[in-house]
Amino acid sequence: MGKGWDGQQWKLDSCKSCKCHRGMPSCAITRCNTTCAAGTRLVNSTGECCPKCIEVKVANTNKLLSTSTKRVAVRYGDIRINLQQKSRVKYNGQRIRAPYKVEGKFRIEKIRDSIELFLQNGVKLFWNGKSFLEVSVPASYKNKLCGLCGNFNSNVQDDLKIKGGRLATDKEILSFGTSWCIGKRSDCAKKVKSLSKETCTNKHRTERNHCKYLSSEPFAACESKLNYSKYDKACKIDMCNCPNGKCYCESLMAYARECQRLG
Repeated sequence: MGKGWDGQQWKLDSCKSCKCHRGMPSCAITRCNTTCAAGTRLVNSTGECCPKCIEVKVANTNKLLSTSTKRVAVRYGDIRINLQQKSRVKYNGQRIRAPYKVEGKFRIEKIRDSIELFLQNGVKLFWNGKSFLEVSVPASYKNKLCGLCGNFNSNVQDDLKIKGGRLATDKEILSFGTSWCIGKRSDCAKKVKSLSKETCTNKHRTERNHCKYLSSEPFAACESKLNYSKYDKACKIDMCNCPNGKCYCESLMAYARECQRLG
């Protein structure tokens, strides 16, 4: 190489780069030493040398028989994003307004009263500003997840893994949720009675009839593609201790969005 090339740099791949120095190439390799806290996972993103830790946490409001999500905290590398009530958003502690974008890191869009967060690594979060959260990840995350949403290994039979690694039974669903608690364990570990006919008042039984919308005409085209039974079960549990009579909305929204994805 001649002196005219001195100072020029080029990348061999995401971790290797070279520079021309005094007519000779000098190359360097980036060494990664990333460690993650418990409950987070290392994930490699396209075009980045070192993996980053990613974690999505939710803060819930505890009720007698069920809980509802009141805010969401996302941590990805040096990014801290909080999705709050009424679609308020904070980025590293500062209030921001959608649409908002940080090149090479994330972007936030507002759709009606809802917020969509797109991370550079392909993870997408949909937050309706009240209590509905949906997290979507690309195929590259397969077998790399853990927590309340399962492990994304295409086997739904082992999604109820407690933080220690043991598989919880359907009767241990509260222990499963408690094991992933972050914060005051006394709040997470509160005893919650199992749902039964006796625990629902007559008023709540009547309100649970709102769940029948899942099998109504607007969803008729979806019945052949998606079984609504689990959404119906979740809806009835939520409605059994609903403070405002509208807790069925989250189940309907989840079912509607999944139907939309299936076409």
